[in-house]
Amino acid sequence: MIAIVGAVQPTVVVHLASNFIAEHKSHEVEPLVRDNVLFGAQLLEGMRAAGVTRFVNVGSAWQHYHDHDFSPTCLYAATKQAFVSLLTYWVEAHGVRAVTIEFTDTYGPGDTRRKLIPFMLAAERSGTSMAMVPATVPMDFVHVDDAVAAIRVAVSRTEHAVAAGHEIFAVRSGATRDVRALFDTWATARGTVIPADWGARAVRAREMLEPWSQGVVLPGWTPRVSLTEGLRAL
Repeated sequence: MIAIVGAVQPTVVVHLASNFIAEHKSHEVEPLVRDNVLFGAQLLEGMRAAGVTRFVNVGSAWQHYHDHDFSPTCLYAATKQAFVSLLTYWVEAHGVRAVTIEFTDTYGPGDTRRKLIPFMLAAERSGTSMAMVPATVPMDFVHVDDAVAAIRVAVSRTEHAVAAGHEIFAVRSGATRDVRALFDTWATARGTVIPADWGARAVRAREMLEPWSQGVVLPGWTPRVSLTEGLRAL
């Protein structure tokens, strides 16, 4: 990592890499810690060696179970928070100017992740129904174009920061809706009704059942793509 950052000599580093596992198995503890904690620490050390001080990190709403300042929904979320703690060292000891932006669910065209909206798109194409969690589970979606815009704003903040420090902001649409409303919006946007068997799939042990409201929304950023527009363009 020292060699890579030294060769590239970036003006700013945007750390998007992540190993996401919603419910880990025992053999996945090591890769979660390696990918979400160790890798980021090695990246920051590479930045230190190369004299790079501008850093944008991406966090998750899943670090805020029950809408707390910090309560991890799963081990993945705990590793994301652990990295934030490690980042404090490079900020204070090596002058890093860091911005962390914590996202709710993101979506957009070409998404291959095992996430709800790609599953809905597959169900629409195959004409099959979906086994779903209870209809009242809240969700907040940020379109990929708005996510990119948020990263650009965060990058700009690192450029204009006059001293080392670490700012943490929320990136969410502000239009939380329950999952049944998502299916209704899908029908309006795409003209397709996806049959859902509500409650057929159990919620996870620490499911996000309360809307996340903690944290300051990233200044200078406003979502532009409505959920209806985003779903229509998939």
